[in-house]
Amino acid sequence: MPRGDLVWRLRLDRAPLPNRAVPQPRPPTFIAGVSGVVAVAAANGAVTSRVPAGEAVWMPPGTPQAVVSLERQPAEYLDFA
Repeated sequence: MPRGDLVWRLRLDRAPLPNRAVPQPRPPTFIAGVSGVVAVAAANGAVTSRVPAGEAVWMPPGTPQAVVSLERQPAEYLDFA
């Protein structure tokens, strides 16, 4: 890590349903479930992590992934990037 200030951006976001998600490369990110259950899905649609409300998971940079809702409706999550 370089010396100096380090900044994390925190954003409340909604995870779409799996059929509406578009996997994209992301910066280094933690995601934390807020309402319902969200999942990290690989570009081929396979779920790589399941994240219930109150839990978090690391998403490494550069790999195309999507955050999707495992509920009947979009679910909220926090994105720490």
